[in-house]
Amino acid sequence: MKLPDDVPTEVWETCFTSCSRETLFSLSLTCRLFRDATRQFRFKSISVMRWLKDIPDFDADWVVDNPDALDSKFRDAFKRVKGLFTDPRFSALVRSLEVTGVAFAGAVKKRKPQYANFIRAYEMVLYGLYLYLPNITLLDTIVLNELDFHKDLLESLARLPALTHLVVSHSSQLERLLFISVQLPKLRITRLKVSLSTHIRSSIKVDGLCRLLELCPDLQELEVVDHPMFSLLSNRPKLPAAACPNLHTLMCPPELVESIVSGRPIRRAEIRADFEGVDYMNAEIIMYSLKVLHANGVPLQELTLTCHPFGHVFQFVAECFPRVRKFEIFQPGEQVAPVRIGRTNVWEILSQGGYPLPPAIEHFVLGAEWSSDEQIGQRQESMLIALKAQYPALRRVSTGLDGTHWVWRHNCWEAV
Repeated sequence: MKLPDDVPTEVWETCFTSCSRETLFSLSLTCRLFRDATRQFRFKSISVMRWLKDIPDFDADWVVDNPDALDSKFRDAFKRVKGLFTDPRFSALVRSLEVTGVAFAGAVKKRKPQYANFIRAYEMVLYGLYLYLPNITLLDTIVLNELDFHKDLLESLARLPALTHLVVSHSSQLERLLFISVQLPKLRITRLKVSLSTHIRSSIKVDGLCRLLELCPDLQELEVVDHPMFSLLSNRPKLPAAACPNLHTLMCPPELVESIVSGRPIRRAEIRADFEGVDYMNAEIIMYSLKVLHANGVPLQELTLTCHPFGHVFQFVAECFPRVRKFEIFQPGEQVAPVRIGRTNVWEILSQGGYPLPPAIEHFVLGAEWSSDEQIGQRQESMLIALKAQYPALRRVSTGLDGTHWVWRHNCWEAV
């Protein structure tokens, strides 16, 4: 079916007149959506160019063989971006934006002149995005997929007064920040306070990540999913002391802790070591990160670890972070923790005082591969009673593959 040149006027009129602000949730700019003009529109969140995922894996051969199709798609996308982002009714509604770019193979750009047309059309879409993005004054979340950072993009982000969440998912974005920072030394995304997440498929360069953090002086939460990239012949990059003074939540691989934590009031830490099947190595990497946190005097109150529940890990956490109120420990690779060391049950060790917990613990989470309805029962409840006797503040325990929760109510444990 042929795509329309633009969204029919009657579609937008129906959208704006028949939907209340409470029912406008999400609009995805996809080919499928625009082919179906009768589809119910509800949006507070929009996604630009996700329709490009119709191209399987951005295959370079497909791109080379279909330049005219891409040219047409990009030209349509530019019209929609301009039309949407300049409509005051639309821009007043949108709270979340996701932008998916295309990582063209370098060989495509250097080939015959016909390929220059769709690349130029694609760049026009990005230009329209950067130009009109500040019109969405209530935008609080933006997700950038496969999209290189550009100085115009950063300037647009800096002009968004309500921006609180930024998610990036391409390593080259961080690399380009080093170059951009020279051009825009005074740029600050001052409104980005709540969350910065990087979901990057390959190892990230820490110097680029540190530069991005420097652009966000009010940042309070940082999540980095993938492992950082270091040169063994150079010093490990570190975030300058003046950057992100209010960072209180850090979720990252253990190798990144030392680069980020110094001088920052980290109250919640989630450290993920995901070398599956190498339990002792994971535990030692986690231990090094915990020692870095302790050496920097961070006031931890919540701690999540992915490593085997070795006793020395529990011992260190209990002794060095006595103010931790919530402690979670999971198996690397999945949100489940092993609870047996040989034939010994970790719950039994905990209830008998063999493994200590922080004295202020209120919520403890330990998944259990062996947990089932018939195994939880009275036996585990007796262990929980013993734990409660050791830790008077303990009020909630979560266990099991299904996330069974035990809550202390009316002087007894209740499964919820």
